[in-house]
Amino acid sequence: MASVSVARIAPVTSGVAAAHWDQPGHKRRQHPGRNSRDRFLALALPGADPSECEVASDFDAAGELRGVVVTDGTTGAVLARFSLEQLARLGENNDQRGLFFERRG
Repeated sequence: MASVSVARIAPVTSGVAAAHWDQPGHKRRQHPGRNSRDRFLALALPGADPSECEVASDFDAAGELRGVVVTDGTTGAVLARFSLEQLARLGENNDQRGLFFERRG
């Protein structure tokens, strides 16, 4: 046991910096007040008022996402249906790439 020695271990520290979007002078890429739903509606139905539209995911019998249905919020009338392929093409020619839909519940 003569070859065993004990030494003090220095405490571990880590630094935390603010996210770059919180830094003064950083400009956000998105338009303030326009969420992803409003941006999607502006691309999909340029003449529609986002406050009067409902956007819902469209699933098949197996629970797989088929696309998106846009309806009139007051009458319930279907304004448009978009398949996954149409959604992919919708974002190809503009800066709104990567439309993401999440199934909740």
